[in-house]
Amino acid sequence: MNIQYPTSVLEIDADKVRANITVIRQWIGDQTRLMAVVKANAYGHGAKVMGRVLDPLVDMMAVATLDEAIELRSARVTSPILVMGVPTAETAVSYVTYDLTATISDLSHFSILMDGTRYHINLDTGMHRLGIPQTQWASAREQAILNGRLRCGGVYTHYAMADESDHPGVPDQHQLFEEAMHFFDEVPLKYISNGAASLSGQAPIGSMVRTGLPLWGYSPIQPTKQSAKVQSVTQQLQPVTTWVSEVVQQRSIARGEKASYGWMWSAPEDGVILTIPVGYAQGIPRNLPPGEAWIAVETGEGWSQCPLAGRVTMDYILVFSPNRVPAFTKAHILGGYGMSGWEMARLTDTIPYELFTRWSEQIPREVFHLRDATANE
Repeated sequence: MNIQYPTSVLEIDADKVRANITVIRQWIGDQTRLMAVVKANAYGHGAKVMGRVLDPLVDMMAVATLDEAIELRSARVTSPILVMGVPTAETAVSYVTYDLTATISDLSHFSILMDGTRYHINLDTGMHRLGIPQTQWASAREQAILNGRLRCGGVYTHYAMADESDHPGVPDQHQLFEEAMHFFDEVPLKYISNGAASLSGQAPIGSMVRTGLPLWGYSPIQPTKQSAKVQSVTQQLQPVTTWVSEVVQQRSIARGEKASYGWMWSAPEDGVILTIPVGYAQGIPRNLPPGEAWIAVETGEGWSQCPLAGRVTMDYILVFSPNRVPAFTKAHILGGYGMSGWEMARLTDTIPYELFTRWSEQIPREVFHLRDATANE
């Protein structure tokens, strides 16, 4: 559906994405390749457009599903693309057709993939989600040799706790991965680190780093858990997105009056209820706490932090202001003058990843500084 009259918009600055990649490149070093993870619609930012922005700046991209990879190819993305999901006999031909790199995470995948398919091997070192278990690593090497009709370009694994500073599981998983390399010594790419692991410095980075959240200007490590060294890097990242809406109605409310479902909130003083046309249907967490969460609203004297007045509803939120504001004044839901991704995540007991991937397709993505008029098609 083509949205002609949106109630909010995601304003995305492509120049800030480019600046973030520069920061990422500096922390991983010149000798380490960079894989941009653009699954889940580029973490909600729009895979087609963001794929075009990232294409000349990264060494490889990664997605979760074959459809996501095909979408990038349809947007004329030329970078190598790793599909981290599970290949099947039905999907095998598409890896060759669209020049995609498959993931082999089970020994049966060697016989499924078609001749000439590029692939990386996913090893299970403790995540226990996907990946070939330790007891089968020798068999995986044997199958890789027997299936010379396929083209192995890398071996990787996934940390379970890289965002937790000094967690003993990180060096344990890295040690196990190093033991696995005895079976795959000749494979060119050996990589384990995601953005959090590369920042924490708990284990060597490897030949390539996978990263997603830092592309959009946020550290994958919670601010309260960052060391001074990590902070020196993450402070250079620039959040790229501002979620913008407007005040569509306002009405007076007396001190002590209640508002929204459940009457959980009471006005602390005489003032004004401002109604903003976004709610949990558009991706705002329903469990945002009234009175503690806030929305930035533009007033005649700048931006004001207006507390949430009652529960988030499906299509609207209510916020409290001591005074009336200009009609249809702007509101920043997240980013810009509003709450940061980590602040909203803290208030709702989640992580920015989930917040961004909740954004509805009803919300247009407006990308600035594309430098390519066709990229926003």
